[in-house]
Amino acid sequence: MVRRIIVIGLLALLGFSTAAFTDTFDLPITITVQVNSAAGEGSLTYEMPFTWQDLRNADPQQLYSWYMENPVQVMDDTTGTVCLADINGINMGMRYDPIVDLGFSVQAGAADTTFTIKTSWLYFESLNLVNPQAWATSNVGLPSDSNGATITGNVNGHMYRAMYEDAAYTRLTFDDELPGALTAPPFTPTTMIDGTYGLWTIPGSVVGMGSMFHFTLSAYDQANGGSHFEIIPEPATTALLVLGGLALIMKKRK
Repeated sequence: MVRRIIVIGLLALLGFSTAAFTDTFDLPITITVQVNSAAGEGSLTYEMPFTWQDLRNADPQQLYSWYMENPVQVMDDTTGTVCLADINGINMGMRYDPIVDLGFSVQAGAADTTFTIKTSWLYFESLNLVNPQAWATSNVGLPSDSNGATITGNVNGHMYRAMYEDAAYTRLTFDDELPGALTAPPFTPTTMIDGTYGLWTIPGSVVGMGSMFHFTLSAYDQANGGSHFEIIPEPATTALLVLGGLALIMKKRK
């Protein structure tokens, strides 16, 4: 497995329980934002305008996307009067032939602020993926101000995690990305880019996937980021499907 991590100066980029797949049709597709700092805790949940039925019944190649329309403040859960952070933007995309995209733009409050931003799990049991290949990429950016800015990963020392579930609905890590801390000097926007940079094979059956950012951002500073996680059938499976389709065409011609 080969990995490259890129840090560029002067550049501005867990969901449901392990219930049976059929049970998820009664649950909304969401993005959850959790915020924690010395000033308190707060959270937001956004329900997507598309449903599990939309994803499963549509063209598997159709990407369903959602973008947050207006910035919001995350208030503390205890009093509802303390602003913990500003959420300036969130977006998510899902495709049944499985893809999960996740993006964000946030600003910390008066204290160093921890953010957890995660998607619902995307389930695709009917695809019967065995030993599929997958890849992921992610990035974060710090616009920076007169005091600079620092963002630190909290997912096993990383800022982003791409996850999947096996046939037993055990949640496993595909890749942890954006390691350590990223610091932007004063007035020097800085970006980190990470990813698999190639296809990795996931052993066994895969029935679900999800994405999560989890990091701490220095007080009053801004950060933005995005990710793409995609699972594809193993080459042998794809070849069999193609050959099966050709055989059916030849049979119809006879």
